[in-house]
Amino acid sequence: MITSPERPHVYYDCDYTLVRPTEGTPVNSITFEGCSWEYNSNLVDEIKHSKARGHVVVVWSQGGSAWAHKVVEALGITDLVDVCIAKPSWFADDKPAEEILDSTRLFYREF
Repeated sequence: MITSPERPHVYYDCDYTLVRPTEGTPVNSITFEGCSWEYNSNLVDEIKHSKARGHVVVVWSQGGSAWAHKVVEALGITDLVDVCIAKPSWFADDKPAEEILDSTRLFYREF
């Protein structure tokens, strides 16, 4: 069993959040897995700020933990990310998600 530190945790999604496939060469692009990917530099900056605030940084992907790890490596942020996991399929709690993650904790940033 893994016991995570008792600090605030922040979770970042990979596909179409941190990176998205692209054609051409946008300003913020990386190439890995044989494709060109645009990365969200604003969100990478948010990860840097989260880590600086002492948060546990988790990156997840519906593509699984190995894919999340590849994205983190390609972005060069392995020193900022504590855990790579698969995106949760379900969760069980005594409170609805909207109560756990109220509007002050929900964060959405487009490319």
